[in-house]
Amino acid sequence: MIFGVSEEEIRKAGKVLSILPKDITWGNPTLTREQLEDNLIAKIRPRINGLRIQPVRKGEGSLEVIFLIDIPRSDDRPHMTSNNRYYRRLNFEIQPMEHYEVADPFRMKWASKEKLVEKIYDPLSQALEKHSNELLEYSCPSADDIEQIMAQTYYKFQMPYELIENIDYYLNEVKKLRKNEYNVLKFIRHTLNKHVLTRLGKIYDPSEDSFQFSNIYVVFKKSNRDLDPYQICKILLMNKTLDIYINDTYFEL
Repeated sequence: MIFGVSEEEIRKAGKVLSILPKDITWGNPTLTREQLEDNLIAKIRPRINGLRIQPVRKGEGSLEVIFLIDIPRSDDRPHMTSNNRYYRRLNFEIQPMEHYEVADPFRMKWASKEKLVEKIYDPLSQALEKHSNELLEYSCPSADDIEQIMAQTYYKFQMPYELIENIDYYLNEVKKLRKNEYNVLKFIRHTLNKHVLTRLGKIYDPSEDSFQFSNIYVVFKKSNRDLDPYQICKILLMNKTLDIYINDTYFEL
């Protein structure tokens, strides 16, 4: 919306066909952005979040001003005025809304919220609970499950923008943690290869690291278990020693 520009009605046979902007009137020079915002907040219920008002002055230091008002799509619609009435724009007129016209937006609003809970909030809650349990067990969660939920663009953009930002931040942190976990596991593999092969009297060759690590499993074949770097990574994260774990699990060594 623009405050401070006059309108010109285009009529035909007594009917208004369109309304076009005409001359800049520069509005009331004593009106400030803060006053305009206060008036809108006081007269619209519930208030419209994210409303932006930008003053444009005729010149530097001039009191003559027009206001550009950016009105975002509201999640709290419908909105009523301070006289407890709901209005709608019909062609080029503003008319009070009938009861069914007010009831329908409320009905659609709640239906939309229920769908949002079903498609986003419930699955997101379950995924985050799973992540929390994994972190308590010193395991790194994957970002895939939450990314799959957030891929439902239609429902995603019905969420508060701040919540979307927080989830995006969380996903980035999970991916960083996942990358760090990969590097730690890679280091553990190299370390295990080197020390186990040294103990077996073999020469450690970093270029054959993955091959050599797979061959280490032969040493433990009687126990029918593999030397699991994820398990060892967890033990290190818990600040525990490996001796007891290896002796108990791989007693043949």
